[in-house]
Amino acid sequence: MVDVQELKNILCRYYNSVSDKTIDKIAQHFEYRNYKKGDTVVSNKSICTQCFFICSGYTRGYIYREDAQFTLWFGEPGDMITSFSTMFQNEKGNEIIETLTDCTMLAINMQTFKKLISEEIEIANVYHKIVEAGYLFWERRFLIYSQERAEDRYKEWYNRSKHISEHISLGVIAQYLNIDQATLSRIRSKIKK
Repeated sequence: MVDVQELKNILCRYYNSVSDKTIDKIAQHFEYRNYKKGDTVVSNKSICTQCFFICSGYTRGYIYREDAQFTLWFGEPGDMITSFSTMFQNEKGNEIIETLTDCTMLAINMQTFKKLISEEIEIANVYHKIVEAGYLFWERRFLIYSQERAEDRYKEWYNRSKHISEHISLGVIAQYLNIDQATLSRIRSKIKK
């Protein structure tokens, strides 16, 4: 049985007026899943069947291109993670989601979640806010990473994400910011002075 207050706290992070009645109704569809550091939560090898809300721990989404990993985003408590290629188009996604730390997540079957979105206005509102937040994230990421200098990209990321920086290797941060590792090392040492 899931902690209904924890579920409510996570959903209300996106849309603050999810009623106890709705939470009670949907809680039965969620279950806890525990993952160890380095586990794959979503694979690019098959259709994703679950949506996850992170209760504790950190994740990253990445893709492979030409035998190299490219980190796209980091997930933290409260975030919803899944394959949006599956969610939106019922297709296998390209991205892999793995845990950076031990994680506990609330999982729900994707088809069940989509049904709840269509039946429960409060859940539809949560979902729309999740999609909005995702769009704003990608727009901001594009603008910052296409127009800012390497040092400014790092400062922006660090100011927003310093709480997870200790869980991420320098190489992963560098690839996320599209900066070579030596340049990132110089930037970090310059900022620490």
